[in-house]
Amino acid sequence: MNETGLKNRVKSYLVNTGWIVFKISDRFTAGIPDLVCMKDGRTIWIELKTPEGRVQPIQTWTINQIKSAGVEAYICRSIEEVKGIL
Repeated sequence: MNETGLKNRVKSYLVNTGWIVFKISDRFTAGIPDLVCMKDGRTIWIELKTPEGRVQPIQTWTINQIKSAGVEAYICRSIEEVKGIL
């Protein structure tokens, strides 16, 4: 499965289980995680990569910035990993 397929599958799963999911992109800000997901007062940022996909340094930096603000942020490589953090 390619990264787009993984994103679509994960987003569909999250929406179908009651999460509000946004795909945020900003052409002026690199490294923003693929999805921001909200449910029951919880907010999670998720960067999705295939098992072979490379995480760029700016993505790691951004994830760490989000975590330092006290918000959950993850890099996931499968829908099973996403399910594991919910």
